[in-house]
Amino acid sequence: MTAPPLIRTLACLAACASAIALSALAWAAPPATAQCGAESRRELHVTAYRSGWPTFAFVREIREVDLPAGSVSLSLSDVPDTVQRETVGMKVLEGAPLDVLEQTFGYDLLGPRALMRAAQGESIVLDHANAHSGELQPVPARVTATNDQGTVLQTQEGYTFDLGAERTRFARLPAQLSARPTLRWLANSPSAGKRRIELTYLMRGMGWSADYVATISRDASKLDLASWITFNNGTSVRLDHTHLALVAGQVNRVHEGNIRDEAQTIVLRHATLGAAERAPSRESLGELHLYKVPTPTDLEAHSVKNIQLFSLASVPIRRRWSAQLWVHPERTHATQTESPTLEFEFANDRKSNAGTPLPAGTVRVMAPDQKGTAHLVATTSIKDTPEGEKVALQAGRVADVRFVLKQTNYESAWFGAKKATFSLEMRNRSRQGGTARVDLHAGGDVQLEVTGAQVTRPSAATWRIEVPLATGETKKVPVIARREPRRP
Repeated sequence: MTAPPLIRTLACLAACASAIALSALAWAAPPATAQCGAESRRELHVTAYRSGWPTFAFVREIREVDLPAGSVSLSLSDVPDTVQRETVGMKVLEGAPLDVLEQTFGYDLLGPRALMRAAQGESIVLDHANAHSGELQPVPARVTATNDQGTVLQTQEGYTFDLGAERTRFARLPAQLSARPTLRWLANSPSAGKRRIELTYLMRGMGWSADYVATISRDASKLDLASWITFNNGTSVRLDHTHLALVAGQVNRVHEGNIRDEAQTIVLRHATLGAAERAPSRESLGELHLYKVPTPTDLEAHSVKNIQLFSLASVPIRRRWSAQLWVHPERTHATQTESPTLEFEFANDRKSNAGTPLPAGTVRVMAPDQKGTAHLVATTSIKDTPEGEKVALQAGRVADVRFVLKQTNYESAWFGAKKATFSLEMRNRSRQGGTARVDLHAGGDVQLEVTGAQVTRPSAATWRIEVPLATGETKKVPVIARREPRRP
């Protein structure tokens, strides 16, 4: 017997409603969770940069995760707390693909203030000590509001703040707080099984610098140069078995405004000095230089590690005293006396036992005493220096060498021409010889005539004089300055 049309229609509507209800229940079901910490990490590669502020690094992780089928919430913890979340990328290298729906970075870490902030609107228990017996007495309260000024609580007696409890108890831990920095993804997994995923991101608070120790020989004719990489992990996460690479050179970056580098505000309480490891290999990265540390290294949280970059021995150097003086024919006032700056110059080429790109950094210059014991004599810096260029290490002003520029004659013609004669006297009272270099700066309409010395022109308004100066020697160089009248 065939059912009436109305009954068939109602049955069809009931079946559709049942299917919709089942679909809604399936849709409303919470996703399965998969939490993976540092134990899931199979590879870790960190490329640190030193250009700009704040310091930053590029991180590439390989992790292995086991995911169920269907909707899944994947959490990867033990990532640095300074991850730039907008740079995070995740892709599957091995296994079934994942359809990622959304990404979250949980950087609000579990702590007293964060716990109180997340408990707004919830009930807590404050344990106060009795003033006479010392027993803890519970006081139920409700967190009304909390901010940088404090916390407002509601008790049975009304609203209050700053109760000074000996202990504060919470009924639960808020889900939005993490014990460790965590990246979370809501994804659809078409099938269950293990996957090998690649995680990439930029992070702040991790950078490096180059440090050098230059040891001058006793006769000041050669130096030994040792270079160290000073690597700073300013984050709160320990990174074990890290494949470390360092980029030297200026990387163009978009200005990100006033970014507060959280990691740099933390004092490096656990700073350590790592043992010297094998020298990193160097290769080109476009116009930059990439240094790869050959062996994996462990990076403690909030720590500094030193890794030897290279060591050069018996590099010939040139000892030089440099000064800047200004010359003008109409300057008839006091004599100029200058204590020059001592410089040690060497050629960064293979002929000089060097010939390697030198990253910009700090140089500590050491010199031996009469017994051969090295002492610090100067701290200076160098810029990024390619192979084939010269490097000058400034060791500060010296007291035993004097450059004196004295005017000895002055002539002035009625039509405006000016002429002045100067005597440049260079005296060496130190125990070692070297080269005296004086840069004479003149105005744009002044011309100089220098005799008895080698002269070069670094610029249109500069005359550079260089003469050898032995121990105890004094040399005088005549200088004539002329200023012709301007013609209409």
